[in-house]
Amino acid sequence: MVPIVESIKKLLKIASNKTAVIVFVVALVLLLASIPWMGTKAYYLSFFFLMFMYVALAESWNIIGSAGYLSLGHAAFFGIGAYTTALLLSNLGWTPFGTAPLGGLMAAVFALVVGYPCLRLRGPYFTLVTLVLNMSVLIVVLNLGWTGAATGLWLPTLPYKPAMSRSVFYEVMLLLMLIVIFIAYRVENSRLGKGLVAVREDEDMAVTLGINATKVKLQAFILSAFLTGVVGGIYAYYRTYVHPDIMFDVDISIVIVLMALFGGTQSWVGPVLGAVVLTGVSELLTLNVGSELARLIYGLLFVIVILFLPAGLLGLFKRRRKKRKAEPQPVEEPGEVQASPAVPGRECQAAVVRSNDGEVILEGKKVSKKFGGLQALYEVDFQVREGEILGLIGPNGAGKTTLFNVISGFHRASAGTISFKGMDITRTSSYRIAGLGIGRTFQIVKFFPNLTVLENVAMGSLYGGNARNLEDARENSSELLEFCGLDLKGDFLASDLILADKKRLEVARALSIKPSLLLLDEVFAGLNATEINDAVELVNRIRDEMGVTVFMIEHVMTAVMGSCERLIVIDYGKKIAEGLPREVAENPAVIEAYLGVEDAAIT
Repeated sequence: MVPIVESIKKLLKIASNKTAVIVFVVALVLLLASIPWMGTKAYYLSFFFLMFMYVALAESWNIIGSAGYLSLGHAAFFGIGAYTTALLLSNLGWTPFGTAPLGGLMAAVFALVVGYPCLRLRGPYFTLVTLVLNMSVLIVVLNLGWTGAATGLWLPTLPYKPAMSRSVFYEVMLLLMLIVIFIAYRVENSRLGKGLVAVREDEDMAVTLGINATKVKLQAFILSAFLTGVVGGIYAYYRTYVHPDIMFDVDISIVIVLMALFGGTQSWVGPVLGAVVLTGVSELLTLNVGSELARLIYGLLFVIVILFLPAGLLGLFKRRRKKRKAEPQPVEEPGEVQASPAVPGRECQAAVVRSNDGEVILEGKKVSKKFGGLQALYEVDFQVREGEILGLIGPNGAGKTTLFNVISGFHRASAGTISFKGMDITRTSSYRIAGLGIGRTFQIVKFFPNLTVLENVAMGSLYGGNARNLEDARENSSELLEFCGLDLKGDFLASDLILADKKRLEVARALSIKPSLLLLDEVFAGLNATEINDAVELVNRIRDEMGVTVFMIEHVMTAVMGSCERLIVIDYGKKIAEGLPREVAENPAVIEAYLGVEDAAIT
């Protein structure tokens, strides 16, 4: 086992050289293309044909699979492509290989119709629905007379001798496999591909970056279905016979899913690796233990992959972490150190006067939100003025995060209106709100755990920040990381950061969409005194240097008093106070809400 691992590591090291990769790929393609003309036996040509087909199918499936959506309905797209090709060949006598793209088109149309509602489901619900769709299509085709029903359809053969026909099909499937791999590679390195990765990592967070999750999933689903349908069309002509139980067999879906998962879904390389390995394993098992036992072993492999190889074979050899050696931070001279705002006083009052002159950019009127019989918010009025740092405080469960969720579109207000820069956003989708210029963080810190710090921020820059391309997005993100003090940790996995850095990363990611209003949800929670002072300074710099208005939820009162110019207090979903920090701190209603006694004082 060790020599094999070492060999794979050496190959991956060689693969880092682009020129070597190109030469290797060209040589491999030429070698594969020449196999039929070397007097190769029919058995091996059939084996390679099936291997190419499964590589194409696994790669096609992974276009939607890379978004974290496990579809067991791809046999339906495969069968639709096969039957479209069969019907056109049998009834109209169309050009054989010209009908396969039409089969893919029919599969894509079907994916468009069923994908929009299905892709609103997540996890096992989506998987079960796609499985049911596959079974439903199978039942329909079995009962339609013009599809041949349970009898199936015979197709005309190629006008060549058997040996030549096998060679032609071999070359066609090889070409189709290469096209599918190329498309998958381009998708992975495109804006769409990055959006799919964001959806896979955390769909809720993805929409706060301006990513239309439904749109990117639907685009991937349709493209995946089209390519699967084309492969099905070629396979139908190869077999010269189609039957519902063969073309819509759920085993097809299971096999291609297993191949993609076995190789690894986080890269286009994974499905290729998985399909090649498992096609060979499947053939060996079928020859030695029989097809029934082979299917049982396949099922066990599926369970093993899910439990023990979540990243697939590729994950065993791919370095998931790239860390640069931390360089010493430049130390400022004592005279150059700027004092961090810490305690409430005249500075806060002066800032309030300035912020009161700003225009209202966010306004809520009688905003209410009910969850069944629970009234989470009740007729809350608020205004956020341009250029200020506004605090939202209140006891646990008061409705603060619910208000942020309503503002950012995660929840729809039950009553009332919310406007941003004069535009009503009460019922606007989250990704559109992000696109208008409202960024946010979350109460429980969120990040893309399997991506680097730089990649996390680049996601927002690519979508909400409207970067022209990936390189532009990375450049913009590097500047944000430097601003937030994470420039030396850009290559770290986000999950490896300490809590304070994770919170800085979340702030940087929220800033990546170039917001004019930033919603911060408890960014000081869990930090020590030094980290809180640093975070307060960062918040002030965001307003002062970037010109971003800040609306923040916080429980750390020293931080609130040191950064906020005005405060709004809510309790049990109702606004009970509003004003300068000192005024709010001395308000009897606020004291009672926090401490339950009127004569207590907030310190």
